[in-house]
Amino acid sequence: MIHVGLLATEPASQGKGYGGALLEVINDFADERSKAMWLLSSNILNEPFYNSHGFETVGTFYVGEGNPEWTKKPIPVQIVSGQRCQVSNMIDSSSIDGQGTQEQVRKPNESACHKHQTLESGFPLVFPNLKV
Repeated sequence: MIHVGLLATEPASQGKGYGGALLEVINDFADERSKAMWLLSSNILNEPFYNSHGFETVGTFYVGEGNPEWTKKPIPVQIVSGQRCQVSNMIDSSSIDGQGTQEQVRKPNESACHKHQTLESGFPLVFPNLKV
């Protein structure tokens, strides 16, 4: 699995294709190795950018929701898939939510791998308090 931990472009350089070029290199890297790819985004304004590069938001969870010690408004975090192949396996997502739950992710299938193929509607994910 390929997890994009942080991708940012300084404001003066935005809109020039640098971030998109990086995503394409990462997409190609993942495809060449038959790896699933995903990222988390806490900025909903980035959704059109990710969508234009073959990514799709597959779910949302809320940091702080259900935590009595959290004093701020819960923060929505989008789960974004960039894999361009079909869904077929389960993985441990404890690194995402800290609770050892599972999410279904895409496992490449050579006959199904095409650039910018998006997820089908109803993509199942299992997260506590998931709002899809």
